Amino acid sequence: MKSRLFNLLKWKIWTLVAGVIVSAGMAENAMASVADMSTLTVGFALSGCPFACTSQYGYGFGSGGQYYVPGSMSPNVLSNGQPIVNLSTYTNQVQDYVNITIGGFSSNPGQGWLVSVSVNSHTLQGGTASYTYSAGRAYWTWTPSVSLGATSSQQTVVITHN
Repeated sequence: MKSRLFNLLKWKIWTLVAGVIVSAGMAENAMASVADMSTLTVGFALSGCPFACTSQYGYGFGSGGQYYVPGSMSPNVLSNGQPIVNLSTYTNQVQDYVNITIGGFSSNPGQGWLVSVSVNSHTLQGGTASYTYSAGRAYWTWTPSVSLGATSSQQTVVITHN
């Protein structure tokens, strides 16, 4: 009788421990982030002069899609197939910020989808950005701006996301 009770207790403890291990593994996998690496060739665009000069460095359609910055990203698609639409800085007499736009979403991924963007020794946390979503595109913006590097320079960019 004692042996049977001991075996039953041992089985219950093993089941409890195994369940905790499996649950911890599932939670870890559910929150695993992916780090995608690209090379940014920094482009430059200047517009609006002489009255309201706007300068942008980086790649893609910056400033809400109003201006195109003729840099490049390689690859310009994340490992999950989503396009990197824009990574640029925007500077004029009023505003100074960094923007990244990721496309290809079927619904709003939320601000927490982007963990961080690292470029030119700067890391920008997704949670500290202002965030908007519209028509399949998610926009993260940080103020003030940080340097993406000199025009035509090549920078390693790491985009970490969920």
